[in-house]
Amino acid sequence: FGDEVILDTNITEELNEEGLVRELIRLAQSLRREAGLEPRDKILLYVDAPAFQTVFERQAQLIKQEVNAKEINFRRTDKISADLATKINSSDVWLAIKKV
Repeated sequence: FGDEVILDTNITEELNEEGLVRELIRLAQSLRREAGLEPRDKILLYVDAPAFQTVFERQAQLIKQEVNAKEINFRRTDKISADLATKINSSDVWLAIKKV
């Protein structure tokens, strides 16, 4: 009795970055499903997210591994299988995939 639990509800920069990366991975996996790709299919991932580019570049290896991407290109392209324009934390994000 009398024990207290104190939770720190502040979101650190590290937690915020992890959340952004997880959201990008979720969106890319959704695009893979929409395009009818199998988990083993390698893709090229295109990302245009100026507000988060530094974060996504820093976490590129993890993102590639999670979505089975051969590479990530931080630019738009029109040579794609599927694309999505959306927002993450109210900032514009565009991503696309292409099977390799």
